[in-house]
Amino acid sequence: MPMEFTQDDVLCYVKSEDVKFIRLAFCDTEGRQKNLAVMPETLPRAFSQGIPVDGRELPGFGAGPVLLRPDPTTLLQMPWRPQHGRVVHMFCDLVALDGTPHPQDIRWQLKELAQQMECTVAAEMLFALYKLDEQGRPTTEPQDEAGYLDIAPTDRGENVRRAICLTLEQMGIQPESSHHGAGPGRNLIRYQGAGPLKAADNMVTFQAVVRTMADQNGLFAEFPHPPRLFITQGANVREAVPQKGWQNPYRLMAALVRGQV
Repeated sequence: MPMEFTQDDVLCYVKSEDVKFIRLAFCDTEGRQKNLAVMPETLPRAFSQGIPVDGRELPGFGAGPVLLRPDPTTLLQMPWRPQHGRVVHMFCDLVALDGTPHPQDIRWQLKELAQQMECTVAAEMLFALYKLDEQGRPTTEPQDEAGYLDIAPTDRGENVRRAICLTLEQMGIQPESSHHGAGPGRNLIRYQGAGPLKAADNMVTFQAVVRTMADQNGLFAEFPHPPRLFITQGANVREAVPQKGWQNPYRLMAALVRGQV
């Protein structure tokens, strides 16, 4: 697989690798990931024209349609989905009917801003794992009562963290370390850095992987605290823990580029 895909690369990959579903993903104004799945026959139209979704159903997007136009450089296979009839994922540009960027496309705004700053941003992400009730609904009971750097059997998040790290590797996000956090059900994973736009994409992907692996293990995951960021510019490295706006990774990285983090 090439390091950075073109539209033609994606179309060839979909045909040769038995891909049956392509998820066109974006984030709403609150940073929640949304997606629409299309079939391979629809993909050329998605690249050339965009696929419309109803902006009225997306708070803050207004009344008109929003076109999803996939960014081929973001192609990822979803390893937990079937290997026959595979599922892949691309982040999208959000486009208005007149062809201009949609005003709520924070990712596009970050793409423009990121050209002003050369840096890499790594992250240490804290997430909490909770048990489910008999109906499969989340409870407020943590998965375990372990503390900072505890090990199994007190630490019951070890297998979930392992599944997360292995899945991230398959998706091109390289974990560096993982351990139990300082409190019941708390877990931390640190992964390697990337430029601001890729770092935001990675953060959205990380959250999706964590929630999926937790669900596959009969648990519920949430992100109650901001990430710890490690920003490298040339020979300078600094740490930052954002205090606001961190729920939307694209707004967070845009604030970082503007010097507000």
